[in-house]
Amino acid sequence: MSEDSILRQYNIYISSSQRTSGTPSNFSIYLPQPITINQIIPSELRVFVDRAQIPFSFSQFSTTAKNTQSVFTVTRGATTFSNLSFTLAQGNYNILTLGDIFVSTLISTITTAIPGYVPNITYVYDGDANHLRFTLEADATPTAIVFQNTTFKGLNLALGFSQSWTIDSALSYTESTQDINCSPSRAIYMTSNSLQQFQSFSAITTPFETSSILTYIAIQTSPIMFISHNPNYVIKTTLTNTSISEIQITLRDEQMNELVEFDLDYSFHLVIHEHRISPIIQTLNRQQIIEDNAVNTIDPEERAVMEQYRKEQENALQTIRDKQQRRLEKFQAKLEKRRLLSSAISKDE
Repeated sequence: MSEDSILRQYNIYISSSQRTSGTPSNFSIYLPQPITINQIIPSELRVFVDRAQIPFSFSQFSTTAKNTQSVFTVTRGATTFSNLSFTLAQGNYNILTLGDIFVSTLISTITTAIPGYVPNITYVYDGDANHLRFTLEADATPTAIVFQNTTFKGLNLALGFSQSWTIDSALSYTESTQDINCSPSRAIYMTSNSLQQFQSFSAITTPFETSSILTYIAIQTSPIMFISHNPNYVIKTTLTNTSISEIQITLRDEQMNELVEFDLDYSFHLVIHEHRISPIIQTLNRQQIIEDNAVNTIDPEERAVMEQYRKEQENALQTIRDKQQRRLEKFQAKLEKRRLLSSAISKDE
């Protein structure tokens, strides 16, 4: 669509600190006056996020993301201790800090569940393979720890295991079966309930479905830094709204969960265009050309009937054109009258 089709452009600079309600990760803000499409020229509203600056202050590891919980069983000799579990603190980890807190929490949980037994569990990180190796020191009693791959499988994936896995005192070590993943969030998704659309789809956490996503913001920085969104090609969304009085925005992670522990405010530049669209008579004209090409293969008598029908339709379409032209001229005259009146008032003042 060319720039000539833009009837109006609205530049809206927003900081979540000025929200009417909600939190930085999920808020609403009301416009001082609604943005409404005109009632004369056929048009539609389109929106895009031109710029954004977002602090990377949210937690990638959280109970909401289901990647801080672990459920496991310990078999020591002939005795099995089932359904043991723990939950790590929410936050952001690198592989070393994750390995440290995982091992220390595991040891503490087992020591509490099995009186008199303090396991000696260690780990090393293989940077070349991007794997972890876990070792359980052997003692007089054979011991095995089996980690379940339940609903809370996110922590297993972070440690490099896609299935249930075991640390066994009879083995030299247990190694990750795939790359460890301490950065589960590759992007932030900005969604909106008030800016309505029906032509966007997503297949991120479920098969294809209609989507409320406005834009995709790639994460290319480390936690505690700023995520800058300055795309070369913006993602434009056609809205079904004919009027906008509220802007609701939610920031979501890779699992489409609302960002967890996101307490700092952020800012972005939202652009709304009112675009002129082709009226129905132009669409009908294009269809008429297709039908005319098909007429050449029709029987002469049928062709004559269709030609008469075509002329009747052209006359009807011309009538519609004339009415639209008169309405447009009236609208332009009204605008000119307002302009002259406003100019006269300014001179009197």
